[in-house]
Amino acid sequence: MDHGWHAVYLSLHWFGRRAIGVRASLHWPADGGVDDEATVTIEFPDGEATIALTWNGDERRNTIRLSGDRGTIVIADDTLHIRGTSDESIRFARALSAGSHHDDWFAAMLPAVVSAFQNPALAGPAFEEAAECLSIIQQAYGHDPSLAAPPR
Repeated sequence: MDHGWHAVYLSLHWFGRRAIGVRASLHWPADGGVDDEATVTIEFPDGEATIALTWNGDERRNTIRLSGDRGTIVIADDTLHIRGTSDESIRFARALSAGSHHDDWFAAMLPAVVSAFQNPALAGPAFEEAAECLSIIQQAYGHDPSLAAPPR
């Protein structure tokens, strides 16, 4: 739900369209805990996004790969790689996996949040995006054939 949410809204922004289908496969540990791995494919009219998440790695790391007709963008935790007509790499000051609270994001978003409270009509696009993200995640949980009876 948490990290998947981020990948879903990035996919929505990448395609700039509403999803037309969702396929998913989730892994549930034998001890009945929460899902610890997920592969979700979001279908769009002109392509698809595949999101692979795991909480079973030996280290905390984030990798995002966006591929299209004109090249590939890869975020490898602390480095942005752009591959296409020209190759470029940019190093971030902090790796995405450096923390989970992302105080720099909140500071950058705070003025827009305050504006939305002052003028609720400004919140419409954010609510629409949140509703689409939630719908896709709910479809992913509902689509997984292994979830006929999730472990308890």
